[in-house]
Amino acid sequence: MLIIESNESDGAGLTILSDDDKKNKIHFSDGAASGKIEYNHNGNTMSFHTFNHERLTIKSSGFVGIATDFYSTTVKAPLHVVGQGGSTGMSIDSTDVAAPTVFIENSNTNSKDRCKVVLNGDGNSGSVVELHHADTRRLGLQSHSTGSILFTENGPLEISSSSASGDFIKMTTDSVEAFRIDNEQNTTITLDDSANSIFNVVDNKG
Repeated sequence: MLIIESNESDGAGLTILSDDDKKNKIHFSDGAASGKIEYNHNGNTMSFHTFNHERLTIKSSGFVGIATDFYSTTVKAPLHVVGQGGSTGMSIDSTDVAAPTVFIENSNTNSKDRCKVVLNGDGNSGSVVELHHADTRRLGLQSHSTGSILFTENGPLEISSSSASGDFIKMTTDSVEAFRIDNEQNTTITLDDSANSIFNVVDNKG
């Protein structure tokens, strides 16, 4: 056990001194894999390690990386999270009646400035935003390599756009395409064979 005590007005302290191109480290070990706190003077970066892996890093700019090696990773934002094996992400939960909230604000009054949420999926499956109730998906928005889809669970309603076979927008109900507009403004309405299929055009212009 190490105890550092001081009667100075600003309290006690501990300094580890090295050259400006070296690293200072504090290790925690049980004889096997260790934890570590490391300060890299070449770039002024502090990192925290568990089980011999870098888990959190703070750059000299104040940017924070979680689950990423910032020595080899390009910093993209003040908070940068990189994971492996499907573990990437952030969970916000609330145990009381208050709703957990992610709040994004741009306090600049310039009319050209705005807040943005960007999801970038490089694979063919693209990106998905889902709204759930009681752990069940109710509404989703997906972008993929050839277009985008707004859908409800189990296919009651789907609105999609695509460039795979000519640009078009279509609406699907109960997994059956009912309405389509192509890039030449041609409109197709599909009715099934049921006697209850009705197509109405209503003029409300008076």
